[in-house]
Amino acid sequence: QRSNLLVQGLVKENSKSGNYLGHFNSIISESDIEGYLTGNTIILRSGGKDISSGGLLWKTKLSAPAMLEPQIVININTGDKEIFTQDTAGNIYLISKSGEILFTKNIPDKIISEVYQVDYYHNEKLQYIFNTAGHVYIVDRLGNFVASYPLRISGTASAGLTVVHDETMNTDHYYIPSASGSVYGYELTGKPLPGWSPKGGTGVIEKPLQYNGIGKSFMILALNKMGKLMAMDGKGVLKWSVENLPVTSQNLALIRQGNDFVLLDVAVNQLTEIASDGNDKIRRLVDTAGSFSATAISDSAFLYSFATTDAVRTYNNQGQFKGAISFTSPISQIEVIDMGGIKYLQVTSAFAKKVILFDVSKKLQISKSEEADHDAEFAISNPLYFKITNLLGGTGVISIVADGEGGISCYRLK
Repeated sequence: QRSNLLVQGLVKENSKSGNYLGHFNSIISESDIEGYLTGNTIILRSGGKDISSGGLLWKTKLSAPAMLEPQIVININTGDKEIFTQDTAGNIYLISKSGEILFTKNIPDKIISEVYQVDYYHNEKLQYIFNTAGHVYIVDRLGNFVASYPLRISGTASAGLTVVHDETMNTDHYYIPSASGSVYGYELTGKPLPGWSPKGGTGVIEKPLQYNGIGKSFMILALNKMGKLMAMDGKGVLKWSVENLPVTSQNLALIRQGNDFVLLDVAVNQLTEIASDGNDKIRRLVDTAGSFSATAISDSAFLYSFATTDAVRTYNNQGQFKGAISFTSPISQIEVIDMGGIKYLQVTSAFAKKVILFDVSKKLQISKSEEADHDAEFAISNPLYFKITNLLGGTGVISIVADGEGGISCYRLK
């Protein structure tokens, strides 16, 4: 780990040395470490066959197998990306981009939410907030609980919390669906929000709330398990609702369009498009949809993709067919990921135990097969504990993998 940090420190972001090193076919770094001393020998090769940049960068041993998908967080002091995860023994970890464990702390429950970062003290130092079924936690960079946290949740959480930034007050609030059929809203201090203590009558919600905080269309959006979509303002006032959405597969996607937004919901062979005023229209799909993902490509246009058993089909917001990719293995899940301005379609096959990446801008314009076109492919043991990111900056694709045996590994894919 010290060796990796030393080599990375030689080439700073925007440094001219990066261009210089780019003229060589390969760079080999050999390290000798004795006590507190680290010696590096760096060999630059200008000829011969290129050496692939893929492969293992580091592996870190946890106390037990991971059970939380690796979460990417930001070190506010350096701007570096770091990794937050939890193992089956309840230990939470903060891990540096070079694999060093920065802290570990035990909590008694399983994390069921994303890990958000908030500025609790308004001093530009970020903490980590997340929830289990029974509690909300905020911890700092040293692993210490913040203020009076953890806080007990009223009832039992039916989904992970959602953090919303209030621009007018320059602070964060968070919202938690309850198994009792209500939504609770809180200030970071734990004080209940007016109109959200609780907001009753929502029905049981099994997915985290979504929100649009851009322009005049600020709304908090909740889809309950009976297929009712509700849009509420910051005070919990219901603005509109759409009922009878499909309940077999809740694939609700929020696409921001300039100062506006549109919602897409796909199930079986039906796409429901819902405008920010609650008006909806239905499109029929040519095949039965499994997993679904969508992404904006401009302020007025978006692409959506859905997976069938062995193919991914892509259309634009006008319903025009843009391309299809065929697969030899059953598809479990698809997701569009933005990394450094490049959007990738991530296709996961749990059956084949692999993940395949496609550059959206290049690979979804005409029909192709997976063997000819993918940008990167990775074998996995459990797709739930796999994360793709640009951990080291730029557009280079890095995968963070929990191996199921107590290890977290970092690989360069591209």
